[in-house]
Amino acid sequence: MRRIVQLVSLVGACFCAAFVSCATAESTTPVASCEPNPCTTLNRTVCTLAASGPECSCDPGFLDDGDGPCRLEECLPACFVGQHCLLGSCVPNECPTPCRAGEICADVATDLCQCGTGPACPDTDDCTEGVCVNECTDGIDNDGDGWIDAADPDCATGGPEKGYGTTQCNDGIDNDGDGWIDFYDPDCSDALDNNESPTT
Repeated sequence: MRRIVQLVSLVGACFCAAFVSCATAESTTPVASCEPNPCTTLNRTVCTLAASGPECSCDPGFLDDGDGPCRLEECLPACFVGQHCLLGSCVPNECPTPCRAGEICADVATDLCQCGTGPACPDTDDCTEGVCVNECTDGIDNDGDGWIDAADPDCATGGPEKGYGTTQCNDGIDNDGDGWIDFYDPDCSDALDNNESPTT
């Protein structure tokens, strides 16, 4: 009896009966799942399952340097908008809905794409070197028909430049057989001119 009394006094609030192990208020049975997420410590909410049960690790953008809490990961120099620091290097963000060519993913959480420091470009524009550029104002013959921007009849309807049209001066054919085609034919006054032959 004296041994049981000593055991009871050693384990405090545990109830012991003749050399049987005591149950504590906190369970020692490992949780077998990450659902619901048992990782609730600030900046350490990434749960992965290991043989011994769930393991909690630092959130993306935070590092575990072994000194306790996860600390904010730093990149020097600091990352630009549309990037995040990963293992000391700046890497591009990837939005759930991929951004269009030239645009960056400014915020993964809100799926926000932007062109340079401004908003994402409208569907009629391209993001070029951080600026929204419309095919009808970029100074380029985007469709290869020889006509540029306002001179291209496709731009009269709001663009984009789509290619050849139906008039003789925009059909891609040397209609008068002089060796000159459409824009390059001196007999064409504009892309809507429907007579590539010289006027007499």
